Amino acid sequence: MIREHDSIYRSSSGSTGVDRLLLKPEEAAQALGISPRTLWGLDILRVRVGKRGVRYDVRDIRLWIQAHKQGCER
Repeated sequence: MIREHDSIYRSSSGSTGVDRLLLKPEEAAQALGISPRTLWGLDILRVRVGKRGVRYDVRDIRLWIQAHKQGCER
């Protein structure tokens, strides 16, 4: 899970305590530690908002991370 960036998913007002479900490309890229251009090239599902708006579902980002984990098996 992306614990260190959980504050990114909070509403900007902070008083509602509502978790944000969709992130702007800049926010999603920041959470992953990559550029928005690199993010666009990844196979993470995007949500269209209006004609030109794009958002990323936090759940899809987490699923992408899980699917792309590599390392030694213990």
